[in-house]
This record gives sequence, structure tokens and C-alpha cells, in this order.
Amino acid sequence: MPENTKTGLQSTQWPIGYWTTSDVMPKMPVSFAYYRRMRLHPTISLARKLSTAPLLRADWSLEGEDATDETMLLAQEVIDSLRGPYMAHALRSLYDFGWCAFEQYFSEGTAELNIKPLLNDFVRARVTPSGDFAGVSVRGFVNYGPVILPADQVIWLGLDSEAQNPYGTSNLEIARSTYAAWREVDGGAARYDAKVAGTFLVLHYPEGTSLDANGTETDNGTLAQSLLETFESSGMVAIADRKPGLLDEVNGELPSPEWHFEFLSDSSPRQAAFIERSRYLDALMVRAFGLPERAILEGEFGTKAEAMAHQNLALQAMEATHEFLTQEFDRQALQPYLRLVLGSEAAGTVRLNPGPINRETTLWKRSLVEQIVAKRAEVVDLDALMDEVGLAKAEEIVEAAPTEEAPPVAKPAEEEEQETANV
Repeated sequence: MPENTKTGLQSTQWPIGYWTTSDVMPKMPVSFAYYRRMRLHPTISLARKLSTAPLLRADWSLEGEDATDETMLLAQEVIDSLRGPYMAHALRSLYDFGWCAFEQYFSEGTAELNIKPLLNDFVRARVTPSGDFAGVSVRGFVNYGPVILPADQVIWLGLDSEAQNPYGTSNLEIARSTYAAWREVDGGAARYDAKVAGTFLVLHYPEGTSLDANGTETDNGTLAQSLLETFESSGMVAIADRKPGLLDEVNGELPSPEWHFEFLSDSSPRQAAFIERSRYLDALMVRAFGLPERAILEGEFGTKAEAMAHQNLALQAMEATHEFLTQEFDRQALQPYLRLVLGSEAAGTVRLNPGPINRETTLWKRSLVEQIVAKRAEVVDLDALMDEVGLAKAEEIVEAAPTEEAPPVAKPAEEEEQETANV
């Protein structure tokens, strides 16, 4: 155990072989297959797309007053090539499973950095006895052991991780109990519909006995069952409400008023209760992804301004996630790459910043920059501000050299004499 700490691993996920670097097994309440089934639910699918789309559409900016042009150019190349696949896999795995991992490697024969998304099913985090992250083990084929990747070849992300627990908490896990309750409600509604749907024909009969068609004394219950079977075999189990005369005619053929048919149908509001319960559970599943339901689901009460306020709250939570993903990419990928390619003096001279995910904020800043450029360009750092809002800049601004006044042209002698005479 390292001498600079007196405590060991601070995590509820205990590895096997505590005194050596070893794998940490994630606590999986359910299987990866169950989480993937949850993603097929329409409400969860909508929440996943709406909670990730603003982050995917946002951008990054570079800040580095002391960075060289070579450092800035290399950092921009890394961002342009890797931000898309990094954000797509990171958001999918973090929201679905709570954690994700990438393998970092160089293209063959070049120093170009690449990242490879790793499937969560096959990946296990590795930690040292003190709890420091030590890379991952990736399960290989059946006849081969796991592949060990050290920490410097991995990008590891955990959403809302606790202490040194490398595995975070997924949004699908937050929604899992609600999803199970929704399925129970939906199944109950289906069973209820199967039992009470439609209109049933009920035969009332008196106690005692009656004569059957052959003149034999028979229990009325037996006669009633036989009569219902006759109706069923002839395809007349139910009689439509739009033909009440037919029911009266049938009752008139029965031996006494005590024998009569009537319709039985469900007039209770139980189905409305199922619908209301399902709607409430839909709202809970949306909340699991950090989205107030008023921002995306149909609303019965409130104003559009309130819905916009709820949407702004959701965007603020997304800003925090975007900042986390940006900082981790800068720490685990960009800075080590710059240090490896350009040396330690280049690392740290450039910093990666998250751009705004609110499109209205971006448009407002863009219009502000345009006004400042036109009026008072000297009061702000235009390069940084134009990078943030995505305004195009010229590669090089060349100032025109001041023109010298041309020497006076000598006038002909005749013109000078004429001017003197006029004076």
C-alpha cells in the first residue's frame, strides 16, 4: 500500500485480491440486457434523445494565451476528430449503465490519436490497493484470457461516482423501479380489459325446479345453464344494445317474469385510473433523465413561460454534465497526448472549455459579438469570444500600408504665365 495514504480502497465495490491490483466487479441489480429492453420504452427513448441532443450539438473551445501555434493546431485536430465519437459513446453508456471506457491508441505508423469505445459487458475496472484507478481488463475470447490496458491507455468515466467507486449511477437504474411499476400497471389494464370488455348476457332464474322440453322435472339452475349453452352454440352469447326489442322478445318467451335476461357491462371509471397512473409513471421516467416533464410532455395546466423555465433548469443540469465530460477528455486524453507528442512544456498551455448548449445563449452571444466588432472591438478579447460563438475568422489580417502623397506634377510654362496674368 502506498505510504502517502493510511486508508485503503474507499468503495463499496470490493475487488478480489485486495492487496494486489485487481478487478473491481460492478454491482449490477439487473443485467445489461434488461437495461437495453428499457431503452425500447417510448417514454424512455424520448427522454434519452432529448437529454443527449443538446450536448451532442454543443462544441468545445480552446484557450491558451501561452500556447504555440503548433500546440493549438494539434489540439484542434484532436478535438475535430474525436469529440463526436467520444460524446456519442460517453452519453449513451453513462446514461444507460453509469460508466464507460475507451481504449486510446495511435494509428499505425503515425502519431494520430484514436479512441475505441469498449462494450460495457466485457469491461472491468482495475484499482490499486489504495483505490487508485489502474486501467481496465477486457474479457477476450473463450480460449484467451482478459486483455489488460493500463490507465494511460484508457479513458474511464463514471457518472455521479461516489468516493473511489469507479462505477457511477445510470439514469436507467434510477428509472428501473418506475419502469417495472409501469409494466405492472399496463399488464393490469390489459387483464382488466380482457375480463370486462364488451357486454355480457346474464340469465336470471328462480330457485326450485321446472319442467324441461321433455316434461321432466329439472332443477332451474340446470335448465338455465342448458339455455345459456344453447345461446352460446348458436352464436348469441351477447345481444347488442341497439336492439332492445330483441331482448324483450326473448324475455317474453320465458316461462315467467322471474326468468329474464339482462345486459351486464362495466360502467365504472377504473380504466381512467389506469391511464392516470401510467401518465404519472411516464413523468417519473422522464425525471430520471433530468428533464422536468413540463418541458417535454403534454401539459394540462400552467403556461408556456413555466414550461420554458423548466426547460432552462434541465439545460443547467446538462451544462454540468457537459462540463464534466469536457474536463475529463482534457485530463485523460488531450493533455497526455500533447505531453507525449510535443513535450511537457506544451501540456497545460492550452485548456479545453465547454461551449454553451443553449442555442438561444449562443445566438445572443453571436449577435453581441457582431455589435462589439462593429463599434468597440478594443474592449474585449475578440479571438476568444469569436471562438466560443463559432464566428469565422480570417486566417491573417493584413493591414494596408499608408500611401505616400504623390509629388506635385510640374505645370507647363504657358499655364503658369496665364495664371499670373489672371492674378
